[in-house]
Amino acid sequence: MPVSGVDAMVPLPVAALGPYGLVGRYVCDPANPKCVTVPEAHGYLKAGKALLLYYEDGAMDALGFEGPRGRVPGGAPAGKAKAELAKPTLDALGWPSNEAVHFAADFSVVGSEPAMVLECVQAFAAVLGLPEGGYGDVNACDYLGAHGVRSLVQFGAGVSSYRSVYQGYDPSLYVGGVQCDPLTAERADFGAWKPSSTPEVPMFLVYDQTHDAWWLVSGERKEAMSPAQLPALLAEGIPRKTVPTDFTAAELAALHEFPAGTF
Repeated sequence: MPVSGVDAMVPLPVAALGPYGLVGRYVCDPANPKCVTVPEAHGYLKAGKALLLYYEDGAMDALGFEGPRGRVPGGAPAGKAKAELAKPTLDALGWPSNEAVHFAADFSVVGSEPAMVLECVQAFAAVLGLPEGGYGDVNACDYLGAHGVRSLVQFGAGVSSYRSVYQGYDPSLYVGGVQCDPLTAERADFGAWKPSSTPEVPMFLVYDQTHDAWWLVSGERKEAMSPAQLPALLAEGIPRKTVPTDFTAAELAALHEFPAGTF
C-alpha cells in the first residue's frame, strides 16, 4: 500500500503532519541551514513518521563543484567529498546502516551525465557504508536502477520502473505554514528510516561559559549550535547543562554523569 508524505527544505512541525507517514529532509554541509538536525529527525520518528533523506548542497554537485581547495571533479571524487561532509550529521543522527541516503541530481540529465551521477552515488554510499540511493529525473532513475541502485526517488515527468518514491509538485501544498512537495512511497521498502528503529540516544544542550557557546550533545558526539537554532531546540525541552569551558570528544561520556539542570 502506498505511503503518502511531504518533503521540505526547512523543519516541519510534527503536530501538523497529520496523516502523512513519510517526511523527506536534507543532509548536507552542516553549515547549510537546510540540513536536518538531530532533535528534528528524532521528533519525526517518535511521532511515527518515516524519515527519507536526500544529500544536496547544489543541484548539480554530482557533476563537480567548487570546494575550499578548488574544483572537485564530478563522479566519484564528488561523491567521496560530499560523503565526508555528510558523515558527522549522519553519525549524530544514528542513521541506520541498512538505509540509503539519496544523493540528489536535481536537474535533467543528458548525454554522459547519468554515468557520472552513478559514479557519484556509488562513491558516496561506499564511503558512508550505506546502500546506494539516488534522486533524479526519469532518465537518471532508469540509468541508476539498471546499474544496481535500488533506492531511488524520482521527480518530474515520466515513470521509472525502478523508482521507490515519487516526488510531485504542488505549489498550494503547505504543512504548518511550510511549503512542501508531495511524496508517494510506492514500494514496501522505500529507503527510509522507519519509526520502529528509532534509537534511544542520550541528548542534551551544553552551554560553554568560557566561550559563550552552545553545543548539542548526542550520544558521544557534539555539534555546535548557532543562535538561530537555539529557540527551536530549547522548545523541544531537551535537558540543559552548563560547563565552565569547552570539552573534547573524549570527555563527552563524563558529561552524561552531570545532573540535568536549567540556566
